[in-house]
Amino acid sequence: MKTTLNYLFRVTLCLIGLVCAASAQSAMTTSSSTGRPITTRDLVGVNDPREVQISPDGKWIAYSILRSDVDRNERRFELWLRPTTGSEPPRLLPLWSSYVWSPDYVWSPDSKTIAFISPRLDEIRQLRVSDMTETVLTKKADWKEGFEDLELSAVGELQWSPDGKSIAFLVTTTQKRTAAPNEQPNEPKAEAWRAVEFDVEPFVPAGEQPANVLCILDVVTGRVRRITDRSIGIGSVGWSPDSTQLAIAAVETDSLRYRGKSTGTGLYLVGTATGKLKTLFKKKNERAQDPIWSPDGQWITFTYDPDLSLASNTRIAIISPEGGELRPLTQNDNEIGNASPRFWSRDSKEIYFSVPYKLRHHYFRVSLDEKIAKVTPDDGNYHFFSLSDKGDALAFLYQNVTKPPEIYVASLSLSGKRQLTDLNPQLRGVALPTVENIKWRSEDNKWDIHGILLKPVGYVEGKKYPLIMCVTGGPGAVTQALLDTRMAVLAFPARGYLVLVPNTRGRPGFGRNFTLARQIEGTQYANAFGDVMSGVDELVRRGIADPDRVGWVGWSWGSNLGAHALTRTNRFKAAWLGDPVNVDDHLLNKIYTSGQPTGRGGPVPLAAEGVERDLKNAAIYHMYNVKTSTLLECGGKSVSMGNPIGVAAACRLYFQSLRSYNVPSELHVFKDESHGWSKPLQWEESFDRQLEWMDYWVRGMATGRMSKRYGKPKNPPDNLAPADSPKRP
Repeated sequence: MKTTLNYLFRVTLCLIGLVCAASAQSAMTTSSSTGRPITTRDLVGVNDPREVQISPDGKWIAYSILRSDVDRNERRFELWLRPTTGSEPPRLLPLWSSYVWSPDYVWSPDSKTIAFISPRLDEIRQLRVSDMTETVLTKKADWKEGFEDLELSAVGELQWSPDGKSIAFLVTTTQKRTAAPNEQPNEPKAEAWRAVEFDVEPFVPAGEQPANVLCILDVVTGRVRRITDRSIGIGSVGWSPDSTQLAIAAVETDSLRYRGKSTGTGLYLVGTATGKLKTLFKKKNERAQDPIWSPDGQWITFTYDPDLSLASNTRIAIISPEGGELRPLTQNDNEIGNASPRFWSRDSKEIYFSVPYKLRHHYFRVSLDEKIAKVTPDDGNYHFFSLSDKGDALAFLYQNVTKPPEIYVASLSLSGKRQLTDLNPQLRGVALPTVENIKWRSEDNKWDIHGILLKPVGYVEGKKYPLIMCVTGGPGAVTQALLDTRMAVLAFPARGYLVLVPNTRGRPGFGRNFTLARQIEGTQYANAFGDVMSGVDELVRRGIADPDRVGWVGWSWGSNLGAHALTRTNRFKAAWLGDPVNVDDHLLNKIYTSGQPTGRGGPVPLAAEGVERDLKNAAIYHMYNVKTSTLLECGGKSVSMGNPIGVAAACRLYFQSLRSYNVPSELHVFKDESHGWSKPLQWEESFDRQLEWMDYWVRGMATGRMSKRYGKPKNPPDNLAPADSPKRP
């Protein structure tokens, strides 16, 4: 279950995944080329389901939606209920209209009520489904015993006990800081004008590192008990079938004060009556997450990461609650990486898990003897599997190239699949591009690189089209396309562009070696840049892309890569760099991210062997090479763990460097936004600016604003404008 607490730290899913039928060489999905052209207003109005839970008896589904209300210019979370038969219209919970984060909710074992966190994250409430009556189970303000020395903030990770008597949950805490009565300093206070000696300090002072503690709510009495202290910070929990224990994934809190010194995340058991901890698994630089007990109580499955220094390396593992060695179940399958368990089969013999796989999101199952089978077909993307207690009803999110994400129900074998929601009627009747899976050889001849090619609406064989390379963020995230919320991916084909979304090395879905390639090869950007350029060459070789009309559109890490690319080639006529979190990726960052010097918890910041590599690869040291017209956009409050000065300040540094070399460039800052804009009209403004920038510099199509600022386009209008592409409203 995606929870309020975990939502803050997990990658947000894009609205539509890659959806193309597969074959050995390439796969094509021919979408509707008739109908009205899709607009940027259509794209920003997409409503996105974020979680679905089926009731234990299989009769109801609860699902949350990220609602895009363009008229009010806001995005908000809502919770809806509907019978799985579809016999009644959906019901909206009235309270759920002002959530900023994805709401946390859970069904009671008898399927009669839903427990949920209030919008201010300070109450646990319950909803009786029969009459939609809400009652408060507990208020954070009432918690006294066991919380005297703690400052309390967010509440989340609700887990209802199988016997229905208790709800486990997590509370984020910090230590209260109080001075002792008549406290005297050990030394006389220095006079204000004197210098104070400086020493390297931990990243977070003692007591200020947030830590999640485990609490249990008695559903009948409303009493709340704190079960764990702040020595460990808990990330996820899972009840034992007999409701007497909880499996918890936790990290030593003090280790998080120092960058580079995390001891890894261990797996523990805690008794609900005694609070006594038992360590099941704990190893430095390894991690356990999302524990789930088997129905027979013999095993606990969890997400296992054997090496925290390697990204996207997770596997499905099991361990006995009695102790002993953990056993990875998917370690021998190189194609299965970045896996996360969802639930056990009801006979406790198999585990169903989600995984990015070959440009889609799929579900697999693995048996206790390590036999793996794919569950979902290659017709689209599947998310949020939720199974009833009897195992006879399954709810999930599904989407493909012609459908936005919707909620479906089916049997566990996916037979009898029925759509239960219709969340995006505004997209009916729009003309969609033809989508094709393609592959090409990497520039260094080490890898087959895959990508998603979107052909313009009304595509004609034999014509050469302007090309936009859309490079997504992460780069651990699976390449996503179509209704992406950050780049105007679908709007470009409606304007007459080819769009290629390259799955550069370092992304999951094509085996662990491919996922870990950037780290193994020791390059952040250089080889991935080669993957993009060889994709451009492939489309030029096929005779469908105009080599003189190519643009780069990148978000987050994709814009970092773009910043690197613009210092290495002038083949791109224009670039849009969206919230590039490390666009100033220079040596000062190394000091910040490395934490403390050797002996205090981290590596030496400027190790000799790394300085030359950083000088060679960091974009900011090669700005004299840039000729590409560049549009920068970022959030004024956007931050990055590797950026000590903030993204907006880093973008200003990059922008000033562009201007100093007379490169046509603009910087637009959404001053109150962080990493991703929160309002639909901000996205529309950004999408329109992306189109305007590419139309002018790539296609030679001038708007009044662009002509006034930059004069007549240097590129002559292409032979596709305006006849073969619809006008943007």
